[in-house]
Amino acid sequence: MKRRLTARVWQEDDVYVAQCVEIDVASQGYSETDALDMLTEAVELYLADPHPGAIPSDVKTFDLEINAA
Repeated sequence: MKRRLTARVWQEDDVYVAQCVEIDVASQGYSETDALDMLTEAVELYLADPHPGAIPSDVKTFDLEINAA
């Protein structure tokens, strides 16, 4: 599945910074194109499932009862 995301790109000194608006992930490069390419890779890695089907040990579930007012 392909999804279009939005990036903010700005220059800081000698590098360009690209930040995904929908997912708080950022990267940088020496050109705007490099920064966007690096951002694409960073978002792919961020969204990749490191262990398909496994729940990381630091993730816990809990139950909550909500009373209607």
